[in-house]
Amino acid sequence: MSNWSSWVGADVPGFEGINPQRLIGLADTADQYRHRIALARHNTVGVLFRYGFGEATGIDWRLTAVEGALLRRADDLRWRARAIESAQLGGVNRLDLSGAIGLDGFAATAVFNIETWKEEYRHWRIEQLIRALQSMDPGERARAFAGMSAPDAAALVLNHPEVMGSMDGAPPTLRYTANRILIGIEIDYLEGYRDRLAENGAGTDHWVLAPLGERIDEYRRWLAEGRQILLFDPSGDGRVVEVFGDLDGAGRIAVVVPGMANDIGNFSEADGGFRADARDLYETISSAAMSKDDVATVAWLGYDSPDNIGATMRNAAEAGAPALQRFLEGVDPGRERAVTVIAHSYGSVLAGVAAGSGLDANDLVFVGSPGTTLESAGDAVLRTDGRVWSALAENDPIALGINPSEYPWWVPPPFTLPWLGADVWNDGAEELWHGTNPANDQFGARRITTDGSSGHSSYFESGSLENLARIVAGLYSEVELVDPPPGSGAW
Repeated sequence: MSNWSSWVGADVPGFEGINPQRLIGLADTADQYRHRIALARHNTVGVLFRYGFGEATGIDWRLTAVEGALLRRADDLRWRARAIESAQLGGVNRLDLSGAIGLDGFAATAVFNIETWKEEYRHWRIEQLIRALQSMDPGERARAFAGMSAPDAAALVLNHPEVMGSMDGAPPTLRYTANRILIGIEIDYLEGYRDRLAENGAGTDHWVLAPLGERIDEYRRWLAEGRQILLFDPSGDGRVVEVFGDLDGAGRIAVVVPGMANDIGNFSEADGGFRADARDLYETISSAAMSKDDVATVAWLGYDSPDNIGATMRNAAEAGAPALQRFLEGVDPGRERAVTVIAHSYGSVLAGVAAGSGLDANDLVFVGSPGTTLESAGDAVLRTDGRVWSALAENDPIALGINPSEYPWWVPPPFTLPWLGADVWNDGAEELWHGTNPANDQFGARRITTDGSSGHSSYFESGSLENLARIVAGLYSEVELVDPPPGSGAW
């Protein structure tokens, strides 16, 4: 151990012989060495990997580990310096403190008393933990939480609910608790806003007061019903993710991705909103005891769903695809469970973008799709032996959303409107707004029947729902398929 006598006199009863600036100087030195190592790693690792020596030497991760250790040491020294400065201002005598509190005696003298030290150190540790977790990918987080103590995990939720509520890879129960806290905070904020409006003279018929009251009542219902909210972000149009079933223990998981015009305001709509699709899917599987494994379904509105004309562009899909990829990685980091993604309408554009670069799922189902950005089912990068399915209900107008490039050259632009398409109700146009129609034979997906479903919003009803439930349950031989034309070789 270093010789502390250079800044702590043996005959000094208090903290007056300790110079906090010396500790800060040591922290600065650690930072300097860390920057030098980072520079050296940057200059050498690329060369070593280029010539095939990087993996053999392990120099990249070794130097990265040294950088991390120096960063933690610098933070530790700065924290101690701040604590000592506080103790000096209070005239605390270090000889009055016990050194037998779990750390070295030097750390024990850097506080007013034992209880103060415990609280300060606990806060410091939680800050270090949350920062470390934020730098990890979802799989690493899942492993970190598996080895974390219950008090530390609870402290993370209480001190940082805004981070923990959306942290992919964190245990669902922790995220549920964090989001309950966030919903309560949002209720308080909305009530305060409503009170300020009333104080400024707004009457009960004010155009803002009624929607405010409805939103507050809605959030209160969420809390009263004990909903399993895995994500709650009321900013903008809002993002919300809800779970049905035991996500931790489920052997099979279905993630339902919605299309355009979905937001936090219409998520429930007295259980008739998008969340009802995931709930009905869960209840269908559970009530029929379709699977020998426990099943959980997820209503995933984890992206900013586009409105109206925004659905003709891919901006929202490209922005939301990484969020879906991270979510799936955090749900099943060990790839021990069967995961199905069911993407409806514009949600299939998002899922298609994600699948183009890798989607951690066993099954991908496109329902009522305006195109997926993929040329064929074979372009979807799924788990080994992954399957791609599609569904197109009778009279679904999405099949009329023909890509303008598919119209003859002689059709004037004012007439190139979706509803002027040819007879595409049965098989769908080959090329839709966002690419190849996944219900078309050439795409190569397994097309399921949709008996009893008609239109664009009925896929979680009747025969379609039964087929989707069978896919999630792994009952592939019982899934009813639309027979491909003879010789098509689609399946």
